[in-house]
Amino acid sequence: MRRAMMVAALTAAVLVPACGGGEMLDGSTEGGGNDVIGGGDATDTGPSDGPRADVRDAGGDSGLGMLFRPCVDTAACGPGLTCNLGYPGGLCTVRCTADRNCGASGICAGMFGCLPACQAGNDDCQPYSGICFIFDAMDQSRRGCFPSCYETPPTGVRGCAAPRVCDPHAGVCTMPPIMPPGPGANGVACMSAMDCMGGRCFQEIDTMSMPTGWINGSCFSVGRTPANEDFMTGMPWPRSNCPMNSVAIPAGAMPAPGDPAICARECRMDSDCRAAEGYNCFRGRDPMTMMPALTTGACPPINCLDTVHTCPSGFRCMARTGTMMPSGFCVRTAGGDAGPTDSGATDSGATDSGTTDSGAAETGGGG
Repeated sequence: MRRAMMVAALTAAVLVPACGGGEMLDGSTEGGGNDVIGGGDATDTGPSDGPRADVRDAGGDSGLGMLFRPCVDTAACGPGLTCNLGYPGGLCTVRCTADRNCGASGICAGMFGCLPACQAGNDDCQPYSGICFIFDAMDQSRRGCFPSCYETPPTGVRGCAAPRVCDPHAGVCTMPPIMPPGPGANGVACMSAMDCMGGRCFQEIDTMSMPTGWINGSCFSVGRTPANEDFMTGMPWPRSNCPMNSVAIPAGAMPAPGDPAICARECRMDSDCRAAEGYNCFRGRDPMTMMPALTTGACPPINCLDTVHTCPSGFRCMARTGTMMPSGFCVRTAGGDAGPTDSGATDSGATDSGTTDSGAAETGGGG
């Protein structure tokens, strides 16, 4: 119970600033050169394909015996199906126009084709080395299994089939070489998702033209939520399958293994973050001792109402509402007023679970 409390506090504290960022944590990316479903070279389209049949031509569900089975090429999937090698071990799939095209265990994810259906919290995507994403912003109950590979798979978890290797920012198996972390790595400033290796950006101003606290933006990617038991007091924050120098922040109100996690920059002290721009190293708080819980942390925006941090020059502190403890974020201002302002701001951004992150016990806080 204590460890679950710690994970819940870590999640809420780091992700409250993300709400209102205008970024739907779903199965799509908004740039960055990699499609989370596998994209271009991740789908085998070699000579064995022949004419690419659509399941509509096959009369509904007929011929889907190999659907969602592992594969090494399209020939292994049978007529009408293709092998998506963006998934570790490959995944037989097919284009679709409706759920009925995808068999009893599938769901039609539009441009992504048929995907294994899943529910949050069940780790339904473990057999496919994937994570359970929403893919329809209008209906967040519709979820499918998207690939989420490991560079070094744990025992019992499929790895990418050679010669493909795992791109940890995109979560897909792709042909080498993989770009090393550099411009666009997690935690780097961004104006849009196109600036980020993971194709995702917490922008300073959201789609409703409201400030978010993420000064100059911050790149992130998506990985698998670690198990509660992976969070151990006095140990590093779990990386899960996030890129090197990143940590996995569970997302949603009740995160569970197999659900999406936000991969954020790893840190040990504030100087590892963009401290001059209003970011700090948050290593969590043990709910019993209120001391830093972990030896490493993540780099969220500061809480400018925590009596420890103040906004950078040229920014003022805007108070949030709907949180249990005083919480504020920095807003750009021409006059550089650093005094707290109660704007009535609320946490309105959506996460993968379709819920908002509110009631955070603590936002930011160095140590």
